[in-house]
Amino acid sequence: HDPSDLLEADVEEIQRRVFTRQSELLDGETRFPLKQIKSNRSPFVAPTSVLEGADLDRLQLYDQQWQRNDQKLMNCESTLEQVRSKLRLVFGTTPPPASEAEAALYEGFLDRKDQGLRNKVHKAQPKELARIGDQFDDPRLIELMFRYRGINYPETLDAIEHQAWDKRCHERMMDPPGPHDRPWADWLKHVQTLQSDTERSDRDKKILAEVEAWGLDLAERYELGTSNRSG
Repeated sequence: HDPSDLLEADVEEIQRRVFTRQSELLDGETRFPLKQIKSNRSPFVAPTSVLEGADLDRLQLYDQQWQRNDQKLMNCESTLEQVRSKLRLVFGTTPPPASEAEAALYEGFLDRKDQGLRNKVHKAQPKELARIGDQFDDPRLIELMFRYRGINYPETLDAIEHQAWDKRCHERMMDPPGPHDRPWADWLKHVQTLQSDTERSDRDKKILAEVEAWGLDLAERYELGTSNRSG
């Protein structure tokens, strides 16, 4: 398969062409032929040297097309690193939804390999977390590792992961999942209403002002809009 489209696609495009049925894609489009590789399961990967002396016609590998495709991959190491980050997001954030990641852990046991990796997380150095996350097979743990890094060690996220994390924070603050959570605009209005209460002590007003400032800092970071700034 020619990897050119995949190398150029963004996260949303990859998601669409992986999880959409072929019959529902646009004319001329095909699904990306992506497969997750797991130990002791098919499909498996092998070095291209195994093709030496093979019957390429029988394998339907014509005109050295596979060599040209392989060369495209070898010539763009930096792009491959970006694709790796995109695929981590595609397969780590789509199933299950972010709001259900913790609850989904109760739906089934972890296999021994993933359980062993999970036990390493809290002992690992921050710079090791991405490598550990890449080894998980269970999408629930892939998602949770991404969130763990975003919350506790955002400096370990690469540029693509940062973009996805900021987008997620923006969406969560604008449309929070909890039934009692306030969307950003309502939250800010509520804090400012509390501040305007003339019966509040100076100490309470100072605390509320600090809470508002904290919220406005987040709003600027995640581009939520700060038009309701008080004072």
